[in-house]
Amino acid sequence: MKILAIDLGKYNSVACLFNTTTNQSEFETIATQRWAFEQLLNQSQPDQVVIETSSVTGWVHDFCQSLGYKVLVANPSAEA
Repeated sequence: MKILAIDLGKYNSVACLFNTTTNQSEFETIATQRWAFEQLLNQSQPDQVVIETSSVTGWVHDFCQSLGYKVLVANPSAEA
């Protein structure tokens, strides 16, 4: 399984693609723009996308789902 975790920022975001089969991870910094997310998703083809709550979570969540990806939203402020 490939999991794409994205640390969302106002202007730039950091993405980590983790392969659960091989335990390999790749990191990439991208612009927090639709075109950059689309390019990242098309290149990585993840099975699961995980994003944290932030001011841009709404449109990122909706955009990823519109492209057919499963999305989980994590709230790092809440108790686990």
